[in-house]
Amino acid sequence: MAAPDRAPHHRAPWLDGLLGDQPFIVDARFTIADIILYCALDFGAGVGQPIPAENRKVNAWYQRVASRPSAKSSLHPFSEKAGIRG
Repeated sequence: MAAPDRAPHHRAPWLDGLLGDQPFIVDARFTIADIILYCALDFGAGVGQPIPAENRKVNAWYQRVASRPSAKSSLHPFSEKAGIRG
């Protein structure tokens, strides 16, 4: 079992390989897989476990999903003022 301080992201290198050059987990389609992973990684970032910087493809994917109107509209109206995400 992974140590608690790295448990959420010990698979990030695998995800980098899985993403390759595609924009989303399932090729060019935004699917429930992207939504679930986004929620999990967003929660991790919110509790002090951000995606490791060396996982560039996962970070680019995360930013791509976070910039979608649906992701932006899911945030609480005061989250930006409070300095938090979801």
